Amino acid sequence: MSLYQHLYEVLDTRSFTTLWYWIALLAFWYLAGVRVLGIPYDMVLQARRDATAQAALAQMAALSVPRQIPAGQAGVWATGFAALLLTMLFMLGFSYGLELAQALFFLALPMCLLALMRVRVARRIHERGLEDGALVKALMRHRGMVQLLGMISVFFTVLWGMWHSLTVGVLGN
Repeated sequence: MSLYQHLYEVLDTRSFTTLWYWIALLAFWYLAGVRVLGIPYDMVLQARRDATAQAALAQMAALSVPRQIPAGQAGVWATGFAALLLTMLFMLGFSYGLELAQALFFLALPMCLLALMRVRVARRIHERGLEDGALVKALMRHRGMVQLLGMISVFFTVLWGMWHSLTVGVLGN
């Protein structure tokens, strides 16, 4: 095999049958769970046990939480762009049968849901001025919801990927 053939196999656009897609999917969800609204999760766990760590968490949250809330018209534009992107990927993937678009849709849809969850929690923390135990509880609940969304997302992506690989690869549809 030539170098070109090896590169073509590595950079293949058949997403559900390449290892790179699954590594990217798992890396995304790992990175989404390591930080909660930009705050390291180990800091949240430490604040749950220690009062001085709660003060450090409150300072970190005061810096990080407002950055998660879109300012002015930015949220409207971001929502419109996300809707356009999701619609485009859905149509290309499921109407025209483009596997790469299907794979990107299974990445982009949970990303958008995760962004909505982050904005919602950040607004609640910011508007209510949550501190100490209430802040820790809100951040831990958000991380649990992120993990649940990640499990559901990976589960349905694996189901769709297996179905797609079996029907296209084995059955030749």
